[in-house]
Amino acid sequence: MNPRDVVVGLDVGRSGVKLAFFFNGEVKTHFIPSVVSPAKQLTFDANPSSTKENTVVIDGQSYFVGETAIQQGANQTVGLSSEWLKGVEHRALLERSKTLLKSYGVVPRLIVAGLPVNTFNSSLELLYEQVESVFKCNVQPVPQPWGVFQDCLLNDDGRYKSNQTTTAFEKFAVIDVGHFTTDILLMNNFQWIEESSGSSIGMYKAVMELQHQLQIKGITATVIECQEIMQTCKIKEFGQYTDVSDLVKKSIPMTVNGVVQEVKNLIGNQARTIDHIIIAGGGSKPVFDELSQLWKQCSLAENPRFSVSLGMRKFGLVQALNDPDLLK
Repeated sequence: MNPRDVVVGLDVGRSGVKLAFFFNGEVKTHFIPSVVSPAKQLTFDANPSSTKENTVVIDGQSYFVGETAIQQGANQTVGLSSEWLKGVEHRALLERSKTLLKSYGVVPRLIVAGLPVNTFNSSLELLYEQVESVFKCNVQPVPQPWGVFQDCLLNDDGRYKSNQTTTAFEKFAVIDVGHFTTDILLMNNFQWIEESSGSSIGMYKAVMELQHQLQIKGITATVIECQEIMQTCKIKEFGQYTDVSDLVKKSIPMTVNGVVQEVKNLIGNQARTIDHIIIAGGGSKPVFDELSQLWKQCSLAENPRFSVSLGMRKFGLVQALNDPDLLK
């Protein structure tokens, strides 16, 4: 058994599930929107295979997940509370992740999954139990920005990138700008500095503000639609796309300012001594634009949206190579 075939990075976020796995000679990533709604009998199903793929059963109840849930009327993503691990939506997203991997012929033996920094200690046992119960394999919980750190250092085979062996022992800060939380992680000489790590608000605040700005213009848009507009700066109106960059820019500053202030609170007094400040996540670009003006050692992750899951997979490979029993 080659570890690369059975180690998976799993980042279950509030905007979407990000998966990283090996298939057909390369590392693949996949995104499942974090949207869950009770399933209903469709009068006419034009795409039954897709509907079947996006339907899961939890405790005897059927749920639509991802694109099917959106198409059938769900208008917001799940889990906008720190207690969401206890809800049915999280389990539904795990079940859908399992069926998606199975469609590629991937049956994980080790899954690395993450949690926000501020809930890591309190929720890691619950995360472990849920992922293990669905996938029936070994599970390694980590703080989410740990994945970004590993993604920066390691290649897809779980080995250090060229010239990165000594770099790993330098001082790193990771800022993972997610939908519900922004997580800050400080590493020094490969040690997690917990007192300088923590969580701040995520980009959902900016999404809500964008929804408000659109309402002022007389445009009603769902939260899910606003999340897409944040990425594209375009809105579809009567068959054509309209540029709304000005509204997106107006919606972002309050959230970004809050993130930047929390980053300053946690690592500002050490910024001079930090070698690398890596910024990742779906909302990384506006935060990078602000912080790079303060600290020149800031850089964007190579693949910001999937950096967490890619790095989790890489870290899992390291663990499996060092301890093959993890794959039994």
